Amino acid sequence: MSSVDRAEGLVPVGHRSGGVVRYSTARWTIATAYTTAIYNGDLVSVNSTNKNNLEKGTPSGDDFVGAFAGVQYTASDGEVVFKKYWDGVSASRTNIKAYVYDDPDILFRVGGDEAGTAAGIGSTADIGASTTGSTLTGKSNMTLDVSNIGTGVNLQIVDVWPAADNAVTDAYPQYVVYINEHRLNVAG
Repeated sequence: MSSVDRAEGLVPVGHRSGGVVRYSTARWTIATAYTTAIYNGDLVSVNSTNKNNLEKGTPSGDDFVGAFAGVQYTASDGEVVFKKYWDGVSASRTNIKAYVYDDPDILFRVGGDEAGTAAGIGSTADIGASTTGSTLTGKSNMTLDVSNIGTGVNLQIVDVWPAADNAVTDAYPQYVVYINEHRLNVAG
């Protein structure tokens, strides 16, 4: 039934420990000179040169810290701005604070980029090639790369998202995953 591509990156939906979940974020930084856009739901990594700064995650990355939630900064006119995405325009911005869902045990819902099979549940996979999100909603359109289920390692597939209009064999299935290659994950 799900023939609509509902890609919106990694959306927190639960916790591996179960129980009541509060999706808290941690504060990180983005280098003033970083010009790549990062959208709400994008997988993020630490910068290889300065481990305090974030950058957009890539399928070949392995130092992930979580999913991007938003950013706050001081604009050149002194206004404090909060956005769901970092637009990559760094001119005259200071006090840049990025917010990240960085608990390695958070479960996320993420869309697949094509139909899958039930055999993929319990396997690992990578995120898809980096794409641009929406400047209107601030949401990512990062997906799970279904073609490398079992060979990719960025994400651990826990289940198929339990919605009436979602099945693993749909054109764009929704999965429940956690970040396998998380910087703080002992197994990652």
